[in-house]
Amino acid sequence: MIKKLYFSINNLNTLFWSRIVKSTYLDAKSLTVLRILTGMFLLFFYSPGYGWIGTSPRVFFKPPFLSVAIFFDKFPGTTFFQSIDILLLLCAVFITLGIKSKLSSIAYCVISMVALSFQYSLGKIDHNILLYVMIFYMAFSGWGSSLALVPDKAVSSAAQNKCLSALAFILCFAFFTAGFNKALNWINLDFNTSGTALWVYTNYYITFRQYLLADFLKGMPFYNLKIMDYLGVAFEVSPLLFLLRSKKAWGTWLLIAALFHLTTLLFLNIAFLTHVIIYATFIDFSKAYNWIKNLLAKRIFRIITIILLGVCVSVRVYDIFKFKTSKLVFIADFYAEEILIVSLVIWILMFVLLYNNAFKSKRPIAVNSL
Repeated sequence: MIKKLYFSINNLNTLFWSRIVKSTYLDAKSLTVLRILTGMFLLFFYSPGYGWIGTSPRVFFKPPFLSVAIFFDKFPGTTFFQSIDILLLLCAVFITLGIKSKLSSIAYCVISMVALSFQYSLGKIDHNILLYVMIFYMAFSGWGSSLALVPDKAVSSAAQNKCLSALAFILCFAFFTAGFNKALNWINLDFNTSGTALWVYTNYYITFRQYLLADFLKGMPFYNLKIMDYLGVAFEVSPLLFLLRSKKAWGTWLLIAALFHLTTLLFLNIAFLTHVIIYATFIDFSKAYNWIKNLLAKRIFRIITIILLGVCVSVRVYDIFKFKTSKLVFIADFYAEEILIVSLVIWILMFVLLYNNAFKSKRPIAVNSL
């Protein structure tokens, strides 16, 4: 009886993961292109800037129990955090150029976790953790095996499948936990309350996010905001169903996710820019592989790349020592409207890429077993 139960559970587990693998399968060429895009994203669009933490008063130091910060009795000095910023910048350059990408990716995640443990000691925990989960899993996917200055050893297709399927499952779990909590509080028949309305009015009147189409949503009838509660919860609790259905269904949910973030940016002025590169993980970039390879063979392109990286690194180093925390490399004000405009363009581009990936890609799927 126990043996029969064991085999039944094992068969269900195998079926579960095999369906996820079929929905997320990509070849090594696509992951290589993804590595370059991720490195560029870290350099140009994502620079946390931890140096300011060193100036925080000791009275604010309340570290989470499960963190590196618990071993300290106060915030380390600015030199400590500026060193972290420099190391993260160096890791991002290495990831982009493909210099021991596996080690660089792991180092980026570990160093970031150390810095975040101190940032979270101030009492606010952000949701950017999925970005670090993505980079960590991709470190073992073989994304540094080609188009790299110092390439890593190639990994098996099965290893790539494990990384992609695990990341997709974690993404689904993260959305489900967020949606389940909203369902407990938002899903009711009381049309005098709305979780969406709370977000809309808080963002508009308290944090003064009044750009783009924020005025339109503010004046929307209240019952429409209540309907959005139901739609939002349905979206957040459903990704696993799409993931298990098929590759096209999973691509469709990612497309809906991009549309969700696009509307959130337009109406609530919340960019969620880190999610761009997470969704990009599941786009097939293999067609761009040969194009990038040919570009890298041209001397003029290599020179332009070095100059561009040099300018970017110089700006980032300047920001680090001036305690600037702007995400975009050429925009100094963290809350500038220009950041929303750039983010809007990026999300529109991501929407187009996800649409093409979901409905126009006809690449055959040849999946190796986990």
